[in-house]
Amino acid sequence: MLIIFLGSEHSLIEKYIIQDESNASAIIVAQEGVYHLSKIIEQYVNRSKIYVLNRDLKATGLLSSFDDKDNIEIIDFNKFVILSTEFTPSVTIQ
Repeated sequence: MLIIFLGSEHSLIEKYIIQDESNASAIIVAQEGVYHLSKIIEQYVNRSKIYVLNRDLKATGLLSSFDDKDNIEIIDFNKFVILSTEFTPSVTIQ
């Protein structure tokens, strides 16, 4: 399951996380969602892979706060497309 989080309430992610040990879910944080990134990492890092769009971290001035984190991957749009083919189905939370 690919969860694309764009910035509403991050607690909505919970119902889409696959509840097993396989890390079969991935979360892409984009747009206004980057303001919730600390909470998303705190709540979901052990249950899901977390990706964040580089462009949106730069645009919000938050890149330096997260560029050294080992528990997320900062991605570009090419990687976004690759992830959208690797994780299916997908859902967007706005």
